[in-house]
Parts: sequence; C-alpha cells; structure tokens
Amino acid sequence: MRIRLIVLMAALALLAAVPVARAEDPTDITSTGGELVESDGDGTFPPAASSGGLVEISAAQASIPRAASIVELQREIRLALRDGELSPQVADHLLDLVGQASRAMASGDEERTCAALESLLETLQTAVDLERLNAVLGDAWASDVAALQVSMGCIPLITGSVTDPAGDATDWAGLDPDPDLVSATVSSNGVDLILTVGFAPGTFDESTAMVDFLLDTDQDTATGHPGTDAGCTRDASVLGTDFIVKVGVATLPQTWSMSGCNAPGTSSFAGTFAVVENGYEATVPISLIGADDGVLNFKVISFAVGTNVLDYMPDTGLASGVTAPE
Repeated sequence: MRIRLIVLMAALALLAAVPVARAEDPTDITSTGGELVESDGDGTFPPAASSGGLVEISAAQASIPRAASIVELQREIRLALRDGELSPQVADHLLDLVGQASRAMASGDEERTCAALESLLETLQTAVDLERLNAVLGDAWASDVAALQVSMGCIPLITGSVTDPAGDATDWAGLDPDPDLVSATVSSNGVDLILTVGFAPGTFDESTAMVDFLLDTDQDTATGHPGTDAGCTRDASVLGTDFIVKVGVATLPQTWSMSGCNAPGTSSFAGTFAVVENGYEATVPISLIGADDGVLNFKVISFAVGTNVLDYMPDTGLASGVTAPE
C-alpha cells in the first residue's frame, strides 16, 4: 500500500507533462493499428486554466522511482479501449480525470486537487463498466486514490490503536510459540479498512498464528455478538461485535457479519494480506462492514488452528480501542 501510494503520487505529477490521447467527444475515439486516432483535436488534454498550458513537474517529482507506472495504467486503458474491453465513453472519461488530477497536483492547488481526486475515485467506484474497469486496472486503484486523498489532506484518516503487555498469552500444550499480542491498529481511508497486528518477538509463527479483529461498528454493546469469545459473556458490557475480520495463515481476510450470540451471517474472503515483521497487515473493503464510516470500537484476539483464544487485546475488562479522525 505504501509503495503503491508513493508511485501514484509521483506518477500523477509526472502525467502533467505527458500528452494523452483525448477526443472532444468520447464517441469520436476509434482505434486502428494499435494506436488511438481522434477525429478532431490536438491529441492532448486541454491546458490547465491556471497555467496557460501543461505545467512542468519538478526534478524531484520526476526522480521518484517507478513514477511512470501511471503511464502504464493509461496504456492499459487504451489497449482495453482498442480491444473493446472498455467503452469509449468510460475510457476517455477516466483518462480525462487522471489528467485533471495530475495537473491539479502539479499546480499545488489543494482545493482543485481534492476535487479532481474525488471525481476520479467516484468513477473508479461507480463506473457503468465497473466490472470491466476492475478487470483492466485492478480494484486496488480505488484504494490508492483514497489513500492519496488522505495524504493530500483532502479527507481525514480514521484510525485507532491498542496495546497489550507482552508475556500474557495462554500456554497451549503442543503449540510453540503461543501468539502473544502486543499491538494493533485499525484505520479507514473511506474505501478500505487497514488492519495491522503485532506480536511479541519470538512468539509469532506465520504458519500458525491467527487473529480476529472484533469490530463494533455501531458502538452499541446491545447489538451483534456479545463480548470477545464464544461464551458471549466475557467483555459483553464492553463490546458488541457486529463484524469479525479473521486474518492469518496466508489467506485473504475473511469478514463475517454477526447478528447475535454465536450467530454469524454472511462471510466474504476479500482484500489483501501480507506478513510483516512480527505480525500481519491486511485490508478489507469498507463496504463489507456495511459501508461504515470507519468510526468504531474494536478488540483483537489471537489463537491458532485447533486452540481456544490465547490472548485478548486490550485485556478483558479494559476499554476497547476506538477509531476517530486524526
């Protein structure tokens, strides 16, 4: 996520100086011999109004590694248009929005940049050809644009963290090491939940360690699964778990809805998963938790296949973690 965000920021700026095929009317775009042809126009985006022309990027912006990846994105859109995988209207509109965002960022106009990124994100999320668009671009681009909105100060990052003392995980016979929780963070950029969890050094084995993020999305203990385990009493006065996100053992995160005591509803495997130093990092689409705004209460539990809960974070009886705008 961090690498892709750096790439996207640099590449959007780089595009301010890259000519892009565009027609005044999207229906005028055709393809022949692998190249886009316009019935009219000069083959570039219209100049930015504030600059009188295509603005130039600084040497520092241009030197950021892999800045040309967004150009590759443009190339894929053009190829998809040529091959009939995207309609001319969607492809041209998307290229136009990318160009607007690149020029706005290069101009340093924060208000204009935020408006352009919002328009680009809306298209990535709601395009008529959304399924085809995701097949061409990959659905991670919407997440990257949302992260870029946060980094540019357009929208606040919703985030919260919890910690737990090392050395308090239950010793389970036959399991070594026992996954000992020490930290976790839940954040939202408006598109994804970003979940990170850390274990005490020497207690993390990626082949066995698993965690559940217990999310109280309505911050109401009277709804969802009571508390933090199957007994439905431990921490029932602290947390009403509306959704559980299961992370670990090299699988995509699994998100469950919970309607009551041990009453799971729908589940979905979606998002991203990575092993990091002494822990995991995962993302899940925020739509899987009811398109929530990301403000929620949460706790985290650790276990392994075939074990009971081995650690609670924060400890039983303590207040849950809370996410809020930074």
